[in-house]
Amino acid sequence: MIKKVKLLQVSVQPFEGKFGPTNKVGVKIKNKEGEDQWVNGFMKYSPSWQEGDEVELDIFKKEHNGKTFWNFKAPKKEDALERRIEILESQYQTLMAMVRGKNQVQEAAEAIGGTVEPDMSTPVGSSEPIDVNKIPF
Repeated sequence: MIKKVKLLQVSVQPFEGKFGPTNKVGVKIKNKEGEDQWVNGFMKYSPSWQEGDEVELDIFKKEHNGKTFWNFKAPKKEDALERRIEILESQYQTLMAMVRGKNQVQEAAEAIGGTVEPDMSTPVGSSEPIDVNKIPF
């Protein structure tokens, strides 16, 4: 799960892995219970993270020899794009709901012989008072 977290502490140690030199990185964050939690990962580059920085990490739980470890991976560009698409889709759905709502207000105003001003809330042009019981929604 990709989360934006505030770094409480950062530890970077060079490490010779089976795929060549890398960095073993540990960061202390607050978990969802509000407790300090270390999460660890391997990164090809040495991050310039400092205490207090807010970064996005893909945090996951791993079981090994009966113990639970919390690890992370730096999100890939594809992950960031997928997240942006999800946000855009959500915003699109919100805008479409607003448009549908505006159309309902317009239809209600026309049903009673009025129109709707640009602020989408005030029917105008009707010589008769609006009877709320006649509004079709």
